[in-house]
Amino acid sequence: MQAQALHTFPLNTITLLGLTVLLLPLLASALIAACAKLFGKKSHVVALLASIPALLLSMFILTQVWNSSSAQSDIRWISIGTVSIHTGILIDATSALMLVMVSFIATLVQVFSVYYMKGDEGYARYFAYLSLFVFAMFGLVLADNLLWLYICWELVGFCSYLLIGFWRERDAASQASKKAFLMNRVGDLGFLVGLFILYSQFSTFDLSALGISSQAILHGDASFLSHIAVSDIYWLHAAGFCLLIGALAKSAQFPLHTWLPDAMEGPTPVSSLIHAATMVVAGVYLLIRMSPVFSPEVLTTIAFAGAFTAFMAATIAAVQQDIKKVLAYSTISQLGYMVMAVGVGSTAAAFIHLLTHAFFKCLLFLASGVIIHELKHYFEHEGMHKDSQDMRNMGGLRKKLPLTFYTYSIAAAALAGLPFFTGFLSKDVILAQSLYWSAAQGEVLAYLVPFFGFATVLLTAFYITRQYVLVFFKKSDVDFPVFKEPVLVKIPLVLLAACSLFPLFSLHPFSLENSVLAEGLNLDIKHLPLVPLGSVILLMTGAGWAYAIYVKGLISPLSSGSILRKFLYKGWYIDELYQALFIRPVVAVSGWMKEFDTKVIDGFVNFRYWSGVWQLSSAGSTGW
Repeated sequence: MQAQALHTFPLNTITLLGLTVLLLPLLASALIAACAKLFGKKSHVVALLASIPALLLSMFILTQVWNSSSAQSDIRWISIGTVSIHTGILIDATSALMLVMVSFIATLVQVFSVYYMKGDEGYARYFAYLSLFVFAMFGLVLADNLLWLYICWELVGFCSYLLIGFWRERDAASQASKKAFLMNRVGDLGFLVGLFILYSQFSTFDLSALGISSQAILHGDASFLSHIAVSDIYWLHAAGFCLLIGALAKSAQFPLHTWLPDAMEGPTPVSSLIHAATMVVAGVYLLIRMSPVFSPEVLTTIAFAGAFTAFMAATIAAVQQDIKKVLAYSTISQLGYMVMAVGVGSTAAAFIHLLTHAFFKCLLFLASGVIIHELKHYFEHEGMHKDSQDMRNMGGLRKKLPLTFYTYSIAAAALAGLPFFTGFLSKDVILAQSLYWSAAQGEVLAYLVPFFGFATVLLTAFYITRQYVLVFFKKSDVDFPVFKEPVLVKIPLVLLAACSLFPLFSLHPFSLENSVLAEGLNLDIKHLPLVPLGSVILLMTGAGWAYAIYVKGLISPLSSGSILRKFLYKGWYIDELYQALFIRPVVAVSGWMKEFDTKVIDGFVNFRYWSGVWQLSSAGSTGW
């Protein structure tokens, strides 16, 4: 969103309510952790008693700040000599919408988790972690300054580490959590450096002040900047690129994306929360909040990074066999659209796609969680050693899990971008904006951004249709029974399915223009009638291609054993490249240093020790 003047209020009703929303999940997490034995299998009650009021309060806050002034309250936090750092809460349309979305998704995930985590030994620990995760995201959303945002940013990363590695007795889960933690440290270092650069130039962490001052530098308003000692635009470039590195890691964008597919080792409801409302959207939220700071060069880099990531991740999703990994790469791809939108100058379009994606991606993960949960118990009961996440072990489930099938169909249609579903509304705005941006750049290379965007439309329809066919329509080798879908499953699935239909975002099924959401976020609608038409043609082509291959048996370049399939299945061999360039050399150097320490350093110390002992013993024998 563009920088705007803020009305700073005392700690009034709105900011008090915002503070209450922030502290509710923290209180729940502390209570569950402190009284785990007391609450035990009822820990979800404590979590829900915090998340449901938080959701209701967030909805009320949204009604109060929508199309009105922003509310900001801060206090002096740190004073060192003449340096004074303030921190506080910023509540505007963007943060209020995020509060509603995060609290809504978190509440549904907690309800679903009661079903999914039933009988787990770490039941109380799970809900304590989940509530702490929500608190960290609330803090990030409400932060009015970059330093407090960074602290919550780190806490979000720490909570994801705890939840990805929740089943710590599994080696794969432990490795995945470490990978996520370490790769995000690379991005966090960039964020930290960018934070220091901005403070050194502007002597403030306040988000609004940073945006206004940065815009003044970019537009050459020297009179406004007379009080700033250094206004070198190159420092602004550097800060922008550093913040971008942080966002690329947190939102799993190329080249720092490889941790997210492995994060599927955590419980499926955790995957749903991470992919829909917390961890990965934090990077996009940072880009949206800090967009006034970014120079044209940084924005161009953001646009290319997002567009390429969207395309690359979609190609990888097209060949995965694990149902959750398909959705993981899908998340990376859709986040690429959001990042691309920020780069081409439409932060409002990025934010709306963030919202629409949250609902249908959460639904896809929870529905896949139902499938995994039921198949796992069935395979165990029947003594079958089959992977319940492998789509090759599925098939024909449309009649075995009817509600899951119908709601999954709605989410899949939204992801593909079919008309009458939310994905169509938000994605086509981004595609139109990318074409306008490319034309304004005046360079042929700039058209790679919309090219990748439109190619991703085809690939998205292909991989979600492939998954849809393999899971629900392919003839299975196993005669599955009709599975039960309890109320704790039905409520989240139905509500999320309703949120994936167009009326939630616009009464017009084909446009966001004149919608309440577009007006509140100042969304500039680009009228390109050929964009939605071309988008529908591409998605129908992609869906038809998948149907021809996986239903009619058409031979394709993605057939089993092909070089292209292996290349894509291995994720373009980026993990292997990192192993060769970074991990193995570091491990090798560490081994050499260990040997040097053991044989040379320790050897010298031991030599000095024994030589001293020998000298003392010699002195004693001679009577010295």
